[in-house]
Amino acid sequence: MPFIGAALDFGSQVNDGENLVDATNKTILHAVSGVIVGTVIAGTSISLAPVWVGVVATVAVGFIANTVIDTIYDNAPSIIGKGLESAGNFFGGLFK
Repeated sequence: MPFIGAALDFGSQVNDGENLVDATNKTILHAVSGVIVGTVIAGTSISLAPVWVGVVATVAVGFIANTVIDTIYDNAPSIIGKGLESAGNFFGGLFK
C-alpha cells in the first residue's frame, strides 16, 4: 500500500516543520524510490530468500535511498550554485 506510506511520510514531514511544497516533492520522490527499490529487490535472486530477508533489505535500501534523496533535495541549490560558480571561474579564467 504505497498510498498509506506516502500519507504517513507526508504527515510526518509536515509535522516536523517541512513546508507543504517540499513535503509534497519529497513524498513523491520517496514513493517513486520505494517502488523502484521494491521492484528491484523483488525481481532479483533475493526473492528466493526467506521473506524476512527481502523485507529487511527493502527497508534498509529504502532508508538509504530516501536519506540520499533528502540530502540532494535539501542541498541542490548550493550544489548547483557552487558547480556553476566553479565552471564560471574556470571558463572565465580561460579568457583572461
